[in-house]
Amino acid sequence: MVKVRDEIERMNTKFSEYVKKQDIENLVKIYTEDACFMFPNMPMVQGHETLKMAFKGMFDAGVKEVNLEIVDLI
Repeated sequence: MVKVRDEIERMNTKFSEYVKKQDIENLVKIYTEDACFMFPNMPMVQGHETLKMAFKGMFDAGVKEVNLEIVDLI
């Protein structure tokens, strides 16, 4: 379980760094081409092209930083 937690924390750190840099290309690369993602209070998006648009919208809305925290692993 420690290795799984470490990998999740590593990816969360990358995600947060890419958000700070507003690096849409690398944010999208975290996900598979058919990945689904849901922002709070928004419809689900699927695939790299729609993820790019969603992240652009997130940055256009003023998001400059995110902090991801693991609450529990089962």
